[in-house]
Amino acid sequence: MKILIPDDYQNASLQLNCIKKLYQHEILVLGNLQEEENLAEQIKDIEAIILIRERTIINQDLLKKCLI
Repeated sequence: MKILIPDDYQNASLQLNCIKKLYQHEILVLGNLQEEENLAEQIKDIEAIILIRERTIINQDLLKKCLI
């Protein structure tokens, strides 16, 4: 499974015990979705998104990029 953790500026989520249980999966951590280059290429085929910030915007455009 390919999992996205967006807007984790300090890569802190990878230190959480609950996330460590997911290490058998491919985990992609991005610092700032708004500033990422080649975002569509990076997040295509994402199967799950773990939100850690209330300000992360998940809209139709982002979801379409996951399905490209």
